[in-house]
Amino acid sequence: MENQGTGTAFNIMSVLYGPESVVLDFNTRTTDLNNHHWTCLTDSLAVGESKECVYQQGGSTFFQGQKHLGKYSLNALPQPFIQPMDQEPTYLCRVTTTYHDIFRRKHASIFDLDINGNWTMRACLENIKQDLHDLEGSKNEKKGNLAKTLVTLVCRTHFNKMSNSGWVTRLLK
Repeated sequence: MENQGTGTAFNIMSVLYGPESVVLDFNTRTTDLNNHHWTCLTDSLAVGESKECVYQQGGSTFFQGQKHLGKYSLNALPQPFIQPMDQEPTYLCRVTTTYHDIFRRKHASIFDLDINGNWTMRACLENIKQDLHDLEGSKNEKKGNLAKTLVTLVCRTHFNKMSNSGWVTRLLK
């Protein structure tokens, strides 16, 4: 990974996903593999600095509704059915990387790798609302917040009935 920008990149997260669907034979495709991914995290990259990015299988959770940055899927384009005269490229994977700049704005770069080893830039997005850290596991965070709210409501109800109970007071702090 290399920072070719004009400022230091912070809070860097990169994920590598395969295609949305894979061709099994001449008329069958599957989406069974589109949730497999690899994750790389690094703290910062100065201008012109390069670091080896070691991707770990899994390492994060992106739920189905959270696998997009704007209009871009974290998966590469579906593999096309093989046609002898077709020149449509076949992509092996998509690498999506997000980072923050010094002003805490979030940015992303998205690249696809084809079967010939060529990289295609899909997008360089500036000042995005959500980065990969925001999308990671967000389904669980919502459940966690709901559980915390329910516990608080239950505790407050019991607190009104048992105002002299010390454990309720400590729990609400």
